[in-house]
Amino acid sequence: MAGAAVIVSLQQLKALLGITHFTKQMSVIPVLSSVFHHTNEWSWQTIVMGVCFLLFLLATRHLSMKKPKLFWVSAGAPLLSVIVSTLIVFVSRADRHGISVEGIAVGRTFAAVKNYHVDGNKEMIAIGLMNVVGSATSCYVTTGAFSRSAVNNNAGCKTAVSNIVMSVTVMVTLLFLMPLFEYTPNVVLGAIIVTAVIGLIDLPAARHIWRIDKFDFLVMLCAFFGVVFLSVQNGLAIAVGLSLFKLLMQVTRPKTVVMGNIPGTDVYRNLHHYKEAQRIPGFLVLSIESPVNFANSNYLTERTSRWIEECEEEEAQEKHSSLRFLILEMSAVSGVDTNGVSFFKELKKTTAKKSIELVFVNPLSEVMEKLQRADEEEEFMRPEFLFLTVSEAVASLSLKGGPYLNNV
Repeated sequence: MAGAAVIVSLQQLKALLGITHFTKQMSVIPVLSSVFHHTNEWSWQTIVMGVCFLLFLLATRHLSMKKPKLFWVSAGAPLLSVIVSTLIVFVSRADRHGISVEGIAVGRTFAAVKNYHVDGNKEMIAIGLMNVVGSATSCYVTTGAFSRSAVNNNAGCKTAVSNIVMSVTVMVTLLFLMPLFEYTPNVVLGAIIVTAVIGLIDLPAARHIWRIDKFDFLVMLCAFFGVVFLSVQNGLAIAVGLSLFKLLMQVTRPKTVVMGNIPGTDVYRNLHHYKEAQRIPGFLVLSIESPVNFANSNYLTERTSRWIEECEEEEAQEKHSSLRFLILEMSAVSGVDTNGVSFFKELKKTTAKKSIELVFVNPLSEVMEKLQRADEEEEFMRPEFLFLTVSEAVASLSLKGGPYLNNV
């Protein structure tokens, strides 16, 4: 959204500077190149008027933000600017001194700024029907007008009734009021649009994203610079591509953690997050925090094998009893597919070769049903190795041959 706002603002430089020949491209480099290659067309009268009205509009917007009760000041400022600027041009005949008058603004795609629910199917149907009906009367192609929508939003419009009011106003204006707009300067219209779209650049939201997720902030920056330096389509494509990459990384490399016991309690938590947590000798407690499927089964196999090897080396160095039990805490495993079932079967074979018992803790009913259907020979879903909590599993297995725990 911020990138699109910058693009729309840059397009208004033509009106704000009084340039006659302006590029039709939208990215920042061609626009700035066009601006500085046509400095001879800059009009100081246009610039002065544009800066004055732009400052006036920004001041009224700031006032309305500080004092919400004065929202009508910001809402009425654009209309007042149009009236005053038209009178100035009419009285001073400024149109003869480099200030151009009324033209047509290019429609821009407008995305939701607030938390509105938008049904994409209904939007496409509505746009399609409008274009079908409009084609019968040689109507201009229907789309979403970014700048006009931004002005509407800035004025406080909430519903589609604003479009009806706007349509009636435009019709009355075209029929009866066009002579009054003969001296309306483009520079003021450009200032109104710039003021409206500036509100779409949300810096606090960017700081909020940075604090929460650095990768999301990177996606936001790539989308912004993609829109500004390339195009809206390319910027969106970059953002979607990076988001899909993040999603694939989360799916193929699920979060798995080693858990330890917090002394004096029955609670088991991530060893890396809780410094006081301790690993129980003879036990390796792993928590799988995602569904197990074809996308991540190989990663889980490699990761689990590495943890088993590291645990065995640690047991050997500390001269504790050898690793006897691998406990899988599965409360966060919401589902498994055929590859996921194969992962558990292969894990059972791997642990059996090392004389390690595979233990399941709190699997969901759907997961347990699939594992039971796949375990025809009752190799790894035996009742004696199925528990509701990690503490119950450790306490029960300790009495059956594992190291006895005084704190459980």
